[in-house]
Amino acid sequence: MHNSLDTCDRYIAFFDIIGFKNKILEKKHEEIVDLLCNFFSSISDPKQYKLTGFFDQKSISCEVKYAFFSDSILIISKDSSDLSNLAISYASIHVLTIALLYSIPIKGAIACGKMTADFSKSLFVGKPLIDAYLLQEDQNWFGVINHHTADRAFFPKVFPDEKINPNYISLTEEYLVPFKSGKAKHTTYNWPFFSFLGHERIIELINCLKFESSGINRIFIENTFDYLNYVTDKYPIIP
Repeated sequence: MHNSLDTCDRYIAFFDIIGFKNKILEKKHEEIVDLLCNFFSSISDPKQYKLTGFFDQKSISCEVKYAFFSDSILIISKDSSDLSNLAISYASIHVLTIALLYSIPIKGAIACGKMTADFSKSLFVGKPLIDAYLLQEDQNWFGVINHHTADRAFFPKVFPDEKINPNYISLTEEYLVPFKSGKAKHTTYNWPFFSFLGHERIIELINCLKFESSGINRIFIENTFDYLNYVTDKYPIIP
């Protein structure tokens, strides 16, 4: 369990809702409040974890905690152990999945380093928070990627030995991630496979986002479809 005031090296995932300002302008205040309350409740409810991988909901809830403010979501790990790394990876996939169900476009980044987390005072201070925020801010798609500080220790495969299981599914992917200023290779997560939604449902939900976005916000949808097609071609067993 986390202490109230806890400073250590840990993983931080920062997520931000895309086009939140437009939602506030277009919808009634009460609708926005209800949407965010239900969305945040679903994220933090351990019963909502329905992951395709082997990591169980109890392990995730023991290793990470969530913090919510305005249109942003923080996932904070207990420490910088391999278990915390894996937990924040799956928790991030979980957040992406729930966001799709609520038709909420989000983008995120994971960083690692010395961080103070005081949940009783909602005090969160540290360089990884800044690193994760800045990296997610520049992305132009629906997804989550690693900052280089998080790349130093991560689980590259769900099944470590390809000879034991030749049909292994990689938890992470090296991908040319779309940024506002161009593309660059970063470690991203194979959320289309590990999400419980399934391929057809994911396509349906991403298409629904088109009815709530125009202009530059439409670009992130096309970029997301590009990544979905990439992992589908690479792993044709996606359900």
